[in-house]
Amino acid sequence: MNIKVAIADRDESYLDRLGEGLQRYKHLTCTRYSDPETFQRALLSRTFDVVLFDVSILSEKGDSIPDLSNVTLPIFLYHGDTEIGILPSYIEKIDKYQRVSGIYRRMTQLLYQHTSSMEQGERAALIAVYSPAGGT
Repeated sequence: MNIKVAIADRDESYLDRLGEGLQRYKHLTCTRYSDPETFQRALLSRTFDVVLFDVSILSEKGDSIPDLSNVTLPIFLYHGDTEIGILPSYIEKIDKYQRVSGIYRRMTQLLYQHTSSMEQGERAALIAVYSPAGGT
């Protein structure tokens, strides 16, 4: 399974470190955005499984939430002094300044929870294969 991740932050050094760290996980495809307008256009024209974004990428005023309708799981990267007002309940939050492995672990947990809750009510097929060991 390939998970498409967009990372948006104006701090290019943070963006590079996080992007390179997440890219080590082979099932992730990471796209980085440091310009708010490019990020907005990408959100309208592409679909992403996960979008990690910082308050700095939102707008010049930092108060408008981008259109996240093509995103399965939007995640806000916050830090202690971040003031964003009230985020919509569908946007998850992750502490921005932590190990990449911590961000990855929490991101995958949230994605699993989100997608499994979307699929409730659908029937799953269970296929089992039995093969005796050492048989003739």
